[in-house]
Amino acid sequence: GLSYQWQISDSNAGPWSDIANQTNASANLTAVPLPGATNFYRRKITCNSSGLLTYSSIKTFATTAVTYCGTDVPPANNNLLYIDSFKFVGTLNDNPTAFTSAGSGYSDFTNLTPVVKQQQGSVLNIVASAKGVVNGNIQARGGRWKAWVDFNGDGIYGATELVYSLTKFSTESLTFGFVIPPTTPIGKYRLRIKVGNTSTFDSCTGSTSGETEDYLFEVIADCSAKVNTASLSDVSRCGTGPVILSATG
Repeated sequence: GLSYQWQISDSNAGPWSDIANQTNASANLTAVPLPGATNFYRRKITCNSSGLLTYSSIKTFATTAVTYCGTDVPPANNNLLYIDSFKFVGTLNDNPTAFTSAGSGYSDFTNLTPVVKQQQGSVLNIVASAKGVVNGNIQARGGRWKAWVDFNGDGIYGATELVYSLTKFSTESLTFGFVIPPTTPIGKYRLRIKVGNTSTFDSCTGSTSGETEDYLFEVIADCSAKVNTASLSDVSRCGTGPVILSATG
């Protein structure tokens, strides 16, 4: 008999990732909703008796490009409050830290490479800080913060796509995270982070000073093999000695 596994890639040459629960001869697939992206799909076919495998022809699917909103902050206020550093942390691969030395109102960092990767159902953590000009000097400066992910790829960071909000008080730096829903289709997604001087701003409007930045991250398939951290007798150790790990999957 034969077994099947549908796979996805953002390049005709791979690398390829298995699509969870798509193991039938035919598949009804949900396109990765990143606007302006092309994804490639194929079927891996394995002969169960011999272990030999082959692949189907590759099919492509392209999503329509959209234009995201920028900022409504007046240019004269760009340096009053801006994001000076941003980084994804605790992910499966390292990515560059984005630094800025002056405010621009809006910055698009979706071209940073490598694109950070995190598994379905895992937490994506972020560290960010803000600065601003006070009495002619650049210094750390507090603001209100929000973050969104365009999960449906419609070019709008909607209210239901808000993944973080800190508006009750101002802070100059923060660390936060959000859970990637386990059913999120694998692929790349666009994240927006915004710092502002009010508590009522949305992803496009509502601040007279602040900055908006966009980033890209990639969701990959969850892996059944995991280290069981709950069973650790030592979560940290200085010096020599055993650390006992257990794993599942």
